[in-house]
Amino acid sequence: MVLPGDSLLFIAGAMCATGGMDIGLLIPLLMLASLLGDNTNYCIGRFAGARLFRNPNSKIFRRDHLEHTQTFYQKHGGKTVTIARFMPIIRTFAPFVAGMGHMSWPRFVGFSALGSVLWVGGLVGLGYFFGNVPFIKQNFYQKQLGRHSKMLRRHCKQVGNHSKMLGSHSKHRGNRVKIPHSSHEG
Repeated sequence: MVLPGDSLLFIAGAMCATGGMDIGLLIPLLMLASLLGDNTNYCIGRFAGARLFRNPNSKIFRRDHLEHTQTFYQKHGGKTVTIARFMPIIRTFAPFVAGMGHMSWPRFVGFSALGSVLWVGGLVGLGYFFGNVPFIKQNFYQKQLGRHSKMLRRHCKQVGNHSKMLGSHSKHRGNRVKIPHSSHEG
């Protein structure tokens, strides 16, 4: 599942402003999660990435590409790791490629930490700021609860439909679960 990280950070900040979460706990936890995710991806790239380049006849994973990557990360690795944090798909691959390109781990961690501080702190802080605007603060929970309850009803309905399909194809009809139907749809 792909989650829109930037908008979730903003919403988390707005929820902190309305009292829904503690910003003093949320920001350090999100920064830690960001660092752990980056480091995991870096380690996978560092230890498994080289295996991709073992075949000298590979058309895609060519040794010269790896050498270009290593040169690039020596020159621009810090900027890449920091700025990639703000680019949804690139932030997934940049740590892996940094590991594969043998960017030094202490340098990687330093720039990853900087990116995490700017990304988490900036977006949660921005959400917190806008969440303190009186109009938003008064209407935030009402709109969010409405959206989430519609989404929850939709998912429950889908689960119910799948359960009915599975139940109708079951060899053991006595084991079917009956799901109450609602005439109200969201």
